[in-house]
Amino acid sequence: MEQTNLILCSWNANGIRNKISDIIEFLNRFKIDILLINETKISDKETLKIRKYNCERFSRPNAAGGILILIKNNIPYKLVKLNNKTDIENVCIKLASSIHIIAAYNRPIVNITNKDIDALLNVASKVLLIGDLNCRHNAWKCHINNRNGQTLYNYCQHNNCSILYPDEPTHYPENGSTPTTIDLAINKNVTSIIGPQVLHELVSDHKSILLKIGNTYKNKDNSKATYNYKQADWKKFRQILDEKININNKIITIESIEQEVTNITNSIQTATDEAILKINRKRKEEQLPPQIIDAIKERNRIRRL
Repeated sequence: MEQTNLILCSWNANGIRNKISDIIEFLNRFKIDILLINETKISDKETLKIRKYNCERFSRPNAAGGILILIKNNIPYKLVKLNNKTDIENVCIKLASSIHIIAAYNRPIVNITNKDIDALLNVASKVLLIGDLNCRHNAWKCHINNRNGQTLYNYCQHNNCSILYPDEPTHYPENGSTPTTIDLAINKNVTSIIGPQVLHELVSDHKSILLKIGNTYKNKDNSKATYNYKQADWKKFRQILDEKININNKIITIESIEQEVTNITNSIQTATDEAILKINRKRKEEQLPPQIIDAIKERNRIRRL
């Protein structure tokens, strides 16, 4: 692994079923390492696969709400199951740097409590909680305060957490009412963060927000090592097996069977590594047709105007 920066983006998609091409183009163009999506609006029976990315998700049975995290496959991580109960939908992963990234979505009808925030932020000492929390407060440039915003503001004031927000609104209501900033990042002891900044690339009533996190880790190589069986030295392969495999003919216990299986497996692996060359194949990236990419860029240009 190598120490590097991660590019992280959070977006309330308001449904992703017809937006997969947009997501693929966005991931490739901005070289996103981790994408957090709120309101996926796909049921738990529907699948989502994007080449080069692992997917961790929470979905409701009725295709409402839902969140997911797309993690580039050269980033080591572990999925973390939060034991504490909260009405805030969430998916949590732990990076190799011990930073916990939580994608969160809070429905507008849910009133956040200190217990809800504790359930998420107390999972570890270094936590970055990101998503649409439906919290409004003039401290992050909203024109009004709501109950959730006041709760979150007071909590962070008394628990040494910071609220990260962009310079422009993230939510433009479809009814034409005043835009607000409700897509936020709550930072607990995570250093070297740049952002967030608003991007205007993806189609939704929410804008995406982009952050960069320093002092994190990626695997050095995005290629996949495979064996070149066409040029294998099978004579050498057989010779190594003959030398290393010596079957015990007095096996009488389960443990001795398992030991023999382990010995044979190790012998086969040794023979394979010594008699068959490895070649590195570059992992294929998800590619869209050029005309689709051009159409997406033109649409985004018009939306920015």
